[in-house]
Amino acid sequence: MTEAIPQAIPQAIQFQLGDDGILLATIDLPGRAMNVLNEITGAAIETMVQRVETDPAVKGLVITSGKKDFLAGADLEGIRDISTAQQAFDLSMVMKRQLRRLEKCGKPAVAVIHGMCFGGGFELTLACHHRIAVTGARLGTPEV
Repeated sequence: MTEAIPQAIPQAIQFQLGDDGILLATIDLPGRAMNVLNEITGAAIETMVQRVETDPAVKGLVITSGKKDFLAGADLEGIRDISTAQQAFDLSMVMKRQLRRLEKCGKPAVAVIHGMCFGGGFELTLACHHRIAVTGARLGTPEV
């Protein structure tokens, strides 16, 4: 059963809770050919992390993508809107806190990676406890 994100935002992640308590989170940013990190996906990741942390029915998490690539990193359109170092720092800290919460939630998280997985998308997979990269997956941190 696919469940809606409670906020009034477009769904960037579809959730399916299996009978075994494993929450399947499929990243699929609407209206885009590729998944990128932006306000919509950031809110969806927050919802995902909060659910894993607080829902006793969730015993573990598997994150994957509904597109040909996993997650290409930050939305370049959003990066252009950043005008100060403080703004960049504040945005990075929001993501860092979400990823640290996922890492420390006490429930196993697995990323199933296919296609491109760069930047913040790769960081999301590194916050998981296990990663499965299919043949042809490309991983990296180009911003470094």
